[in-house]
Amino acid sequence: MDRLYQLYAMLFARPIFYRFNRALFHFALRGIGVLNSQTAALQGETALLERLLRKAPPGAAALDVGANEGNYSEVILRLAPQLELHAFEPHPETFARLERRLRTRGVKCHNMALGAEEADGQLFDYLEGGGTTHATLQSGVIERIHHSVSQKRTIRIGRLDHFLRKAGINKVFLLKIDVEGSEADVLRGLGKSLGDGVTIEYIQIEFNEMNVISRVFLEDLAALLPGYRAYRVLPRGALLDITDEAPVMREVFAFHNILFSR
Repeated sequence: MDRLYQLYAMLFARPIFYRFNRALFHFALRGIGVLNSQTAALQGETALLERLLRKAPPGAAALDVGANEGNYSEVILRLAPQLELHAFEPHPETFARLERRLRTRGVKCHNMALGAEEADGQLFDYLEGGGTTHATLQSGVIERIHHSVSQKRTIRIGRLDHFLRKAGINKVFLLKIDVEGSEADVLRGLGKSLGDGVTIEYIQIEFNEMNVISRVFLEDLAALLPGYRAYRVLPRGALLDITDEAPVMREVFAFHNILFSR
């Protein structure tokens, strides 16, 4: 195979073929589960949850960290109403919409971010405000990634291990983290609880270009989760095991969902 790669490079590694190679590159990314954000079927998220949540035991918890207006929580409610569901959203206006949508349906909503330390922090969003899916603790995301003017507001940040202890939760079936580049800090906030009585069966994390801003590799996330295997979520909920893949195939800074399985 290496000879074919060498031959291809000799023939096609030329500026004249750049657009052709770029198109092939984008096709290949989508074939390995990257940049498939356009529809639910392409993302594979709902199909995956339909399969996973069949095994969810009554009384276990599910945590939706970066819940926004609650679309992900809605799927959990529909598929596994037996779970104790907690939704976390730091933006006050987005949180108000989340709470109106879910508070009468047994979901515990928390107006806070989760991170490595308990403190007040700065949340950045578009200047026009209102609360968007891109609200982030990473100051460069709005201006560098989305090329827009940002505004900031002070929000509360808690640690996940402290929350679990106060809530009396030691069995988490599903932890979803979508916090625009700060996923590693959420995991750091677990402290030593994973080895000290707390079990988390599945952890779903969105990995994307925001991780360029936070300087977090997939390797960093995996290091925080020893004993877990990493899978990229493909269309229709299929899983591609990338635990032992070479960095060139793992460290792709574009939209994809990773499932860590214990």
